Amino acid sequence: MGIKALQQKNGKMVEPREIWLENEIENVLTEVGNITRGGYFQVSSVGNTCDRLLYLHYHGLLLPEKINGRQKRIFDHGNITQDRYEAYFKKMGYYEDKEVESNINDPPLHGRCDFVLYINDKKYIIELKTINDDGFRKLDKTAKSDHEVQIQVYLNVLDIERGGILYENKNTQEVKIFTQRKSKEKWNKIVEKCKYIVELKELPEMKNIVHEKWCRCITYQNNESFEGIL
Repeated sequence: MGIKALQQKNGKMVEPREIWLENEIENVLTEVGNITRGGYFQVSSVGNTCDRLLYLHYHGLLLPEKINGRQKRIFDHGNITQDRYEAYFKKMGYYEDKEVESNINDPPLHGRCDFVLYINDKKYIIELKTINDDGFRKLDKTAKSDHEVQIQVYLNVLDIERGGILYENKNTQEVKIFTQRKSKEKWNKIVEKCKYIVELKELPEMKNIVHEKWCRCITYQNNESFEGIL
């Protein structure tokens, strides 16, 4: 590299950042997510408090998300973490299966349980989550409510009595596992919620729903189409 490509910093000659390569990495990782086909609820989203988002999910009206490089790296990190825990559970002698389909028709729910273990002659579910340090520190006596709903679906659909939501701190790799037991009462509430969304005659108005400020339902407009997205 020529001298003109060098920069002066703290009295020393240093290489500049390779911005072009940073951009190439971003470009190669950027992609468009899958289209939501509709007709069912994704187990991973059914614990969401936003009825508007669940309605859009169920009716296949959400535009596919554009996934940037940073988001793709986060997803890939999650996949690598899952591979690690598969190896851990196998070493412990508890591993039975992973990505176990958990689909039913009434209500229409589709999902995959992260892990099914076999401990003391009984099946045990693990739902694996990675979380940043701030979120990890806020977890005290209970798991996040949407994750509790998610694992309740798996426990009831797969008819397994007990499981755990495992959080790994992405900054420190510390671990917390919150016990979850199959609950008929909680399952009935999930079923009622799904049936309520299915029976809605129109999209809930923004003013009538509770959701996070980054909720995908915010960007939806009735006249949106997939043109220019795909």
